[in-house]
Amino acid sequence: MAQSSSAKLRLVNRRTFFLSGAAAATSVCGYAGLVEKWRVEVTNTRITLPGLARPMRLLHLSDLHLGRAISLDHLHYVADLGLATRPDLICLTGDYVDYPDKGYDMAYQDVFRRLSKAAPTFATLGNHDGMHHRGETLDHSAIRQRLSAGAVHLLHNEAARFEGLNLVGVGDLWSMEVEPERAFAGASREGATVLLNHNPDAKNLLRPYPWHLMLAGHTHGNQIHLPFVDLSPWAVVRDPRYIAGHYHWEDRQLHINRGIGGLSGIRFNCRPEVSLLELTPA
Repeated sequence: MAQSSSAKLRLVNRRTFFLSGAAAATSVCGYAGLVEKWRVEVTNTRITLPGLARPMRLLHLSDLHLGRAISLDHLHYVADLGLATRPDLICLTGDYVDYPDKGYDMAYQDVFRRLSKAAPTFATLGNHDGMHHRGETLDHSAIRQRLSAGAVHLLHNEAARFEGLNLVGVGDLWSMEVEPERAFAGASREGATVLLNHNPDAKNLLRPYPWHLMLAGHTHGNQIHLPFVDLSPWAVVRDPRYIAGHYHWEDRQLHINRGIGGLSGIRFNCRPEVSLLELTPA
């Protein structure tokens, strides 16, 4: 029996609907995997800190993830964007490489050198920055060498001081290298203190210690944001309230950078971020 014209029309409409949906899904996936990771956003946040000696422009970069999805050329472009903000100080909060088999290019030090030549640059390590040997020993000597060759000061459970500002860096939470007693032992009790830490979940462990502003990354801003869909249960942190941006937490402040790289470089409605923090005295 021949199909009626109305039945044929419904069939065509269904096919058109599914084809349109498939095309839309393909476009979204293509954009998320191939386009948005290149659309780096430069954000500007004003932060008031008690005890700060003078206004200061702080450039915060995190999760560069050199490797499969992020190239050295792209990181030089990111450096261009960051240096155009004319920072007085640069802070890096970990995950410089993607996986141990990628990202240890000797030329990486040139990116770091460009940053440190423009302004004093301090760093801490992330969970991707070390290789495990026999599942026991964590070795991050390779990335240490790149940072050192680039004249970046690594604060691995250490403290430093820059123009009256205290800088304290701790190890990575997932790597079980957060040692706050050692980190704060050499820190001044005078003036404002900025804490460099990769994973914002470490804030609870670090609560007893004297800091005013924590700089962190690790979350990649969750990478994917869909309208009307709550993806926070899939966040890479235990506390999904703090994913990206600036927060007041108890009597402290947190600034969580969305990073440059991430899982396969996939991003949707969550652009990579270069953060300029304009610090002002309280």
